[in-house]
Amino acid sequence: MRHVDFWFAGVLVVLLCFLVGEECRAGANAKFDPQVARIRSFVDLAGFPFSLYTTTISQSDIDTHERYRRHLNNQQKWLGDKFIYKAFDLYNRNTHLSLASVDKTISIGETLLTNSGPYRVAGYYLLGHVARFVTAKAEDGSIDLKSQKFKSIKARLHKNRVTISPRQRSLDKVLKHGLKCVQYEADSCSYLFKRTKDKIKSAIDQFKKKALDISVKLTETVPWIPALDQDWWEISPSPLELSNIAGQYPVHGGYASHYLTLTRDETRIGTAIWLKRPEVKAIYLAVSKRHVMKRRLVELSRSGARIVLRTTGGFSNAEKLPDGFTADKGQIVNSVILPDMDGLALVQKDGGIRLVNLRESDFTLPGIAARLNLRRSLADFATFLNWVELNQATVFQSQLLAYGNTLLIDPRLTPSQMRERRVLALARAPDGTLFHVLFDIFQSSNLADIAADLFAVLSHRRMKVEGMINLDVGSYNILECFNEQGSQMAEPKGTVSSTNATNLLVYFIQ
Repeated sequence: MRHVDFWFAGVLVVLLCFLVGEECRAGANAKFDPQVARIRSFVDLAGFPFSLYTTTISQSDIDTHERYRRHLNNQQKWLGDKFIYKAFDLYNRNTHLSLASVDKTISIGETLLTNSGPYRVAGYYLLGHVARFVTAKAEDGSIDLKSQKFKSIKARLHKNRVTISPRQRSLDKVLKHGLKCVQYEADSCSYLFKRTKDKIKSAIDQFKKKALDISVKLTETVPWIPALDQDWWEISPSPLELSNIAGQYPVHGGYASHYLTLTRDETRIGTAIWLKRPEVKAIYLAVSKRHVMKRRLVELSRSGARIVLRTTGGFSNAEKLPDGFTADKGQIVNSVILPDMDGLALVQKDGGIRLVNLRESDFTLPGIAARLNLRRSLADFATFLNWVELNQATVFQSQLLAYGNTLLIDPRLTPSQMRERRVLALARAPDGTLFHVLFDIFQSSNLADIAADLFAVLSHRRMKVEGMINLDVGSYNILECFNEQGSQMAEPKGTVSSTNATNLLVYFIQ
């Protein structure tokens, strides 16, 4: 074994001699001198033996990485940074996490985060990998959420703006609210009653679907059911109907905000709020500290803004921390790109919102020509973080329901949970006018079914749906709407006060 080690070390020496040329004259133990060293025939790092480098040089050996980075940056601007991203991409792909190795991997990430530039990005990327792994293990029961080990891991990651967000099991929620209900907390008793009612309705709906499947097999053909190879959403006009309630904030050609009732079979199920752009602008407050959020809202009002509505945007976990990637005015709040949320909402300085589809292989950002893939490329993730910080961007991650005038969520692959829903759609009218349409659905609905119905509501009005995302309701069912006089409207209204918000999506008129 020792002979193999000597042989491997010899191969590395030959490799480094080839790379740095004159450096070998001082002997194999000489220090790497970026002022003297030369790199040969590596144009944009093509042909560089990254596999040998990453299996020989430790991931946490910052001194060695930095010598190479500086030398390559002297040869060609940013070449050294690209070198770091490519090397650490390979380190990450070769990092096979286990519960036993998590602490060590976190330590490497923490070491990287103490450094600036590409190392900081690599640290976020590595710790994001750890967060996704630990979340999966927590959800499948491999690690106890109440254990000291889990609490320690969560605390170390949170300290570095990396959030673990295991989904709370339904049984745990029932037990939690059951205990509170026994203690005479009305909200928890109401929660249990509503969830029981939803479960019964969900079971009935599932039974109806199975019965329909049996009838289809028996009759072989049913005209209004699409074949499996068809686009499953191309069925019929939406069963939902819209009727006018009122308009607020008159502008040329109508109102800046317009409220319409959503009904199904003559039964009201919610409200559709049409917000006209650019008259109505959006701002997102991703901070969970109440005094900071209150101060930001006061600053907005003092600027002359009149608030049209405020609602919960991205999802939060039990610790009131954001689920998924979140940035507030260029500051990273949570650096983890979650695998089960394909939508990034970029809240722009002009009050607009742009949606990014992470399901696509790549996408572009304003001012950046290169196409990015955040889930597979550390270099692209670095470009994205740099763009966020330079542009003081505000970003949150959520489920993407539709994009590019195409419905993305498939009811055949979606859980049949019945919940209140709140959906934000960006839709463009035939004349080019852009609307942000907030659908507030207080009737418990399956997400895939209601998304298909809402998509149809817009499509059959010849609206081009640029994107549609799911917003948090659950424990943060916040929706507060205001009239032209600044008074809060009785309806529509969420069940939770904005004083309890962990984040707020605020629409206003300047």
